[in-house]
Amino acid sequence: MQGPATRETDTMDTFVDSSWYFLRYITPHFKDKPFDTNLVNKWLPVDQYIGGVEHAILHLLYSRFITKFFHDIKIIGFDEPFKNLFTQGMIIKDGAKMSKSKGNVVSPDELIAKYGADTVRLYTLFIGPPEKDAEWSTAGRGRVSVFRARVEAC
Repeated sequence: MQGPATRETDTMDTFVDSSWYFLRYITPHFKDKPFDTNLVNKWLPVDQYIGGVEHAILHLLYSRFITKFFHDIKIIGFDEPFKNLFTQGMIIKDGAKMSKSKGNVVSPDELIAKYGADTVRLYTLFIGPPEKDAEWSTAGRGRVSVFRARVEAC
């Protein structure tokens, strides 16, 4: 081929791009190196990783690879990025996972306007065990308001 060309530099999977962010958080303005090794070794590894199972699988795979590589070349003093993993379930709506790409996301704005943000947050927590998938339903939202009123009255 002949003619002008534009070099593509954004070729890495986004999970690779985010596979070491937890190391950078500690020293976000560090200019000389990606992170301060002494501070990273003081504060890491992360005690508890919480994430959705779909995200966690690839993110953990790449994070473990990067961490083990940095450990092998003696940049960090630990070989696992996270001590514990907790994968939360997905919210299901009409039989499919709730997702922006599927267009089936329920905006909480109407519920917040009617019941308040704390009630909506509490309702979301009460849907079911956090490690299990849960079907989205607003049927119990009024009961959460009653529960909040009782607690606040104590």
